[in-house]
Amino acid sequence: MNRTFMELSSFRKRIYDSLEMLQQDLEDWLEHYNKERTHQGKMCYGRTPWQTFLDGKKIVEDKMLSGKFSREVLEKENKV
Repeated sequence: MNRTFMELSSFRKRIYDSLEMLQQDLEDWLEHYNKERTHQGKMCYGRTPWQTFLDGKKIVEDKMLSGKFSREVLEKENKV
């Protein structure tokens, strides 16, 4: 069974008195899931999902600034 699914199913074991309580638990879990735990993905190299996203964003921004990933270059590559 997928570990993420097992973690999410823990919400089913608790009875919430309000939507606010459920919302807070979900927000806390998402914060942990995306910004605290390391990711086991092939290209993540032990980074958190959030850090992987930020690093990828930086790579794309650098390529766009250098002209290697501009709209014109992408359009030209797709036409060839």
